[in-house]
Amino acid sequence: MGARTGRDDAPVAFLLPGQAALVPGTADGLHRAHPVFREALDECARILRPHLGADLTELLRDGDADQLRRTSIVQPAVVALGYALSRLWAHWGVRPTALLGHSLGEFTAALLSGVVALPDALALAATRGRLMEEMPPGAMLALPLGEAEAAGIAAAHGLDLAAVNGPAATVLSGTHDAVERAAAALAERDVRALRLPVDRAFHGAPCGPAAARFAEELAAVPLHAPGVPFLSGVTGDWITAEQAGDPAYWARQMLSPVRFHDGLGRLLALDEDLVLVENGPGSVLTDLVRSAGAGPAEDAAAARTGAPRLAPAPLPSRGRRSADDEPASAVLSLAGLWAHGAPVVWEPAGADARLAGLPGYPFERLPHWIEPGPAAPAASAASPATAPAGASEADAVHARIVWRPLGPGVEVPADPFARRQTWLVLCDAEGATQPVIDLITARGQIVTVVRPGPEYRRVRRGVYEIDPGDPSQYAKLLADLRGLVRTPTAIVHGWGLAPAADDGAQGYFGLVRLARAMTEASVVNDVRLGVLTAGAFRVLDGERPDPAAALLSGPVQVLPEEYANLRCAQVDLAPGARLDAESALDVLRAVVAAPARLLALRGADLLTRAVEPTRPVAPASSAGSAPGAVWVVTGGFGGIGRTLAGHLARTAGARIALLGRHPVTDEDEGPAAEFVGDLRARGTEVLCLRADVADAHSLAEALDRVRETFGGIDGVVHAAGVPGGGSVELRDDDEARAVFAPKTAGIRNLLAALRPGEAGTLLLCSSLATLVPTYGQADYAAANAYLAAAGEAEDARGERRVITVNWDMWASVGMASAAEVPADLRALQERMLAGALTPAQGTRAFAALLEGPGGQGVVARAGAEVTDDGTLRLTAEPTAARPSTTLLPRPELATAYTAPGTPTEERLAEIYGEMLGIDRVGIHDDFLDLGGHSLLAAQVVARLRAEFGVDVPARAFFEGGRVADLAVDIEDRILADLENQ
Repeated sequence: MGARTGRDDAPVAFLLPGQAALVPGTADGLHRAHPVFREALDECARILRPHLGADLTELLRDGDADQLRRTSIVQPAVVALGYALSRLWAHWGVRPTALLGHSLGEFTAALLSGVVALPDALALAATRGRLMEEMPPGAMLALPLGEAEAAGIAAAHGLDLAAVNGPAATVLSGTHDAVERAAAALAERDVRALRLPVDRAFHGAPCGPAAARFAEELAAVPLHAPGVPFLSGVTGDWITAEQAGDPAYWARQMLSPVRFHDGLGRLLALDEDLVLVENGPGSVLTDLVRSAGAGPAEDAAAARTGAPRLAPAPLPSRGRRSADDEPASAVLSLAGLWAHGAPVVWEPAGADARLAGLPGYPFERLPHWIEPGPAAPAASAASPATAPAGASEADAVHARIVWRPLGPGVEVPADPFARRQTWLVLCDAEGATQPVIDLITARGQIVTVVRPGPEYRRVRRGVYEIDPGDPSQYAKLLADLRGLVRTPTAIVHGWGLAPAADDGAQGYFGLVRLARAMTEASVVNDVRLGVLTAGAFRVLDGERPDPAAALLSGPVQVLPEEYANLRCAQVDLAPGARLDAESALDVLRAVVAAPARLLALRGADLLTRAVEPTRPVAPASSAGSAPGAVWVVTGGFGGIGRTLAGHLARTAGARIALLGRHPVTDEDEGPAAEFVGDLRARGTEVLCLRADVADAHSLAEALDRVRETFGGIDGVVHAAGVPGGGSVELRDDDEARAVFAPKTAGIRNLLAALRPGEAGTLLLCSSLATLVPTYGQADYAAANAYLAAAGEAEDARGERRVITVNWDMWASVGMASAAEVPADLRALQERMLAGALTPAQGTRAFAALLEGPGGQGVVARAGAEVTDDGTLRLTAEPTAARPSTTLLPRPELATAYTAPGTPTEERLAEIYGEMLGIDRVGIHDDFLDLGGHSLLAAQVVARLRAEFGVDVPARAFFEGGRVADLAVDIEDRILADLENQ
């Protein structure tokens, strides 16, 4: 609890909201917890029943969102809730000295001040709501501009000035078309206007007929002089008895701009210790007071030092999880009033209450124990990698890949714009991503558009071109955006929607160059990265995936393992699908939520990739191959290639052609030469050929030799590959291209070289790296994703059976066992190899696969499990261990939480949260109250220097260090630097 002010008789003023946003369950918690509130609201419900045709308490508790948006329901509900809350405040000894209402809230003030009796007030509120609901549809637009400039815009576009809420906070109202025109014109000036969530044009000329009829209703109702002073929204000054009793005034009140800012200045001039509290649903007015300040600068009577004294709102909608939160919020509001010096009456403790003494210091039982990470499994003589010959061992785990809806408890927000983002959209040259840009722009959020071009240039405000092949231009772009305070918090990579001119490698390098540039440009804030593709995956029967699009899934899955601030999701559209307004919204919802790294949008359904366990087919003696069949094995001199070729020779009497870049000769020694010698000694016909699958001519010549020697080709095992290894930050592009070549160019060349009718079975050796995100394996995962997609596309053609196998690591014979990896990955490599597939397990799985159908399968180590949500978990998870961080809840401060409202404020709040370990930071929270200290202040200064390129003096953190103040200071410094350049 914050320290209480020295005064114990501070006056209180109620802030009374207007057209509030109601949610199902509003006030239900207070209704159940407090008899005084319940009796008052029930009384209002009885009065309103004949006017609403329903019970108000039931509507608030059980009504759906559509009902609770209707003006005919909202307006009487807001007045009733204001009345019930005032009765609860009175029960707690809180009585207002003055009242300030916004729009409809002024009518609530008339009720609380005695101008109109409760039955008449509720009946009139229901009439007012019904009349306004009958108005023609309209719209309202909030502007970050002062009154004079807003009035000029209103006149230019045929709109009305509807409200003046602050020195740079105004609202316009009018028809939908006029509002859209004004919003578009403002966007050209980089003025961010916000459409309000209403469907009528309040406080403007369209209200004329409704206002006239409302005045007629008022004429039949007794009106009295106010017993509690309240401010007029028409004049911004104290209302007179004549105005309060004149029906024509209340008609003007519906038509005139709401002069809330003027009224606030008059209100705060009453007493320097005046405490304000919102008396109604939501916290809109609380936020307005914080942002508006003390009142008009020219009004000397309103001049005062310090921020307005505000108690927390008793019925806040922001941060509300359920109605059960409401009693605690109301009590916190009461405590806030008391802490600011307002007199309150505390309710006596219940009969069953037990008094407990409090310690003299903040005593919070929060665990701070550092849990040990998972220990590496101890290697033993019986482990699969070292089991003696003949020892029994479990079979590998078989699974298949499926696409299914998100699991229970996984939520995707209905509104991706509920939290303000700064967007960066990489738009393809054909404009397929344009609907996404249009939607973001329409919702008033900052967006920077980048298109591919021959060189770096700023096309116009918010639109750039860069050469995707030049890494330096990504860094320059992010540096320029940082200077404009446009560092992205959400990125939509739409270049994957354009047809790939190559194997998709440029798309891969574009993504990793963007990630590297974020490091170079010191982008340390959390970033949502959504990668859009079309047809990357075979989600539905009959689809033929695009391998170039699938290639992007490698970095999408691995980048978050290497960059802690990246949260990635690939959103794949159906093959040939085009974005429209509806699907663009679905895409942005998926990007913001990122419920999984690989997502597919098919129609209105958002699907995620999963695995399902399968039972392997028992292999026949012929191992799925006709006796004497001719099999070509690419990568045939490697460990896995030799193992699978040996199995075919032993069990099916196959004739074998081994292809590799370094074939065995008669003079060679070593494992490969020994293997070939053993096969020939058993009578197997073996052909060893030099061929690089990435070289189309070399591969074609080798296959011609096979045909000349054996008379045809019955099957192919494509096992060629180059191991990956190393983070994208340190990985050379040429190294990645070497990893791609045997998988991407290799499969293209192989399919082109095979003739119609030959190679009835094609088995492709892919990797679990495509399924299990692994640090340092972005290129390898991408290459194998390409291979798997190419295999599925070929299988869908129906000309041959194509089996794509996502193999786990192989012990002693696979590339993983021989690969040289960076020092930071060696321990992980050793741990993984301890449980890898043995050659015996691998050959049994191979035999079972040859007996089964085509398609994509998974073969994982014995002991791996598939969880209920479709995740494949290995005995040792192949991810770099990263300590988990538990954020503490925001401490209970005397200052109510206010969410960030600008990109700079959002970034500062995120930095504070990370440095202080707090789950949310309000823009008016004091740095020291949050737990800051001198050493931490120095670290924050360094972090802000890296983030914004400005030096914030350390003393700022001991003078409050509030996010709102720092944001203004930083933006001023950036602008000053730009002007001095």
